[in-house]
Amino acid sequence: LYIIDVTDPNALLRAGIVDTPGFALGVAVNGTLAYVADDGDGLRVIDVSDPAIPFEIGSCEGYALDVAVSGDFAYVVSGGGMQLIDVTDPTQPFDAGTYATAGWARGIAVSGGVAVVADTEDGIWILRNDLFTPTAVTTPALATRFVTAYPNPFNPRTTLRFTLAQAGSVRLSIHDVTGRRLAVLLDGSLPQGTHETIWTGTDRGGRPLPSGVYLALIEAAGVSHAQRLVLVR
Repeated sequence: LYIIDVTDPNALLRAGIVDTPGFALGVAVNGTLAYVADDGDGLRVIDVSDPAIPFEIGSCEGYALDVAVSGDFAYVVSGGGMQLIDVTDPTQPFDAGTYATAGWARGIAVSGGVAVVADTEDGIWILRNDLFTPTAVTTPALATRFVTAYPNPFNPRTTLRFTLAQAGSVRLSIHDVTGRRLAVLLDGSLPQGTHETIWTGTDRGGRPLPSGVYLALIEAAGVSHAQRLVLVR
C-alpha cells in the first residue's frame, strides 16, 4: 500500500508505504484506517493516522479483489460473490455474511445499506444487507486485543493493557518503525483475563530510547496486533 501526498498535484510525493503479504488490488479509506483487498491474503486493515508510518492492525482471511466500507462493515468482492465483514473492532474483523453472484464479482461500491457489484459477464448486481446469508462466527480460542495504551504520547512510561479469552502463551515486544525488535516485555503463559504491563521507554538493555514512534506488538494463538506508541522526551 502506497500513500501519496497530493497537496501539490504537480509534484506528487510518496508519504508512506506498507508491504502487505499478498497483492493489493483495492483499497477503501475510512477515517484513519485503510482497508486493503489483498487478493489471496484477504482483507488487511492498515492504520494510516501517521501517513509516514502506516502499519497493519488487523486482518480477515479470504479472497479479496475489491473493498468498500460503510458504517461498521467492509464489503469485499471475491470472484464468486460478496463477503460482508464486521469491522466494529478493526483489530479483529470477522466474516458476518456472504452472497453468491452468478458471474465473477470484481468491483464494489456501497451507499448506505445497498451494495452495487460489478459482476463482469453477469452485469451489475444491487444487493441489500438483508440478502446476505449469515456466517456462523467462531470465536478464536484466544482472543487478544489492546484495550488501552495510556498515556500515549507518553514520557517516561506508558501502561499497555490487553485481554485474553483464555489462558495461553503471549509475547509482547517493542519495535521501531522498521520492525526491529528493541525489547521484550512479556514472553510466557498467562491466565485468562485482563493484563497490563508498563514500558518505560527503554530497550532490552535498559537504555533510554530517543523520542519517536514505536510499535508494541502482541502475539498470541497465531495472530498478532500492533499498537502505535509515541515517546516524547
